[in-house]
Amino acid sequence: MVGAGLTFEVYSWTANVTADTAEATVMDCQAAAAGTHWKSHAVGFKDWTATIEGRLPAAGIGLTILGTSIAVELATDVAAGGGRMYSGTGLITGISPNTDRHDICACTVTVQGNGQLTEAAAA
Repeated sequence: MVGAGLTFEVYSWTANVTADTAEATVMDCQAAAAGTHWKSHAVGFKDWTATIEGRLPAAGIGLTILGTSIAVELATDVAAGGGRMYSGTGLITGISPNTDRHDICACTVTVQGNGQLTEAAAA
């Protein structure tokens, strides 16, 4: 992942892509009494977030990058061929530096999508 002067080796990532719904129910007393009334929803408010875990750079990670817009590219099975590439622009909304019992420094970064997440065949 690269952006806002941030580069680190990625261990794992997840992307949650959703299409929120807005209730579009019309309250019709006659239809409800007749048993024909059902609640309906309109789809179309798309949203995505990504959680990326990787090795913490030797220089650390500055908390000042919170709220910074970055370009995100997340790939699957690139080495094996036939993988997928997901890319978009998002805001860094969370940083969680951590270490394990082997003193391996890692960092989890949360990115809130700030536009469309696109999918394409990985090169």
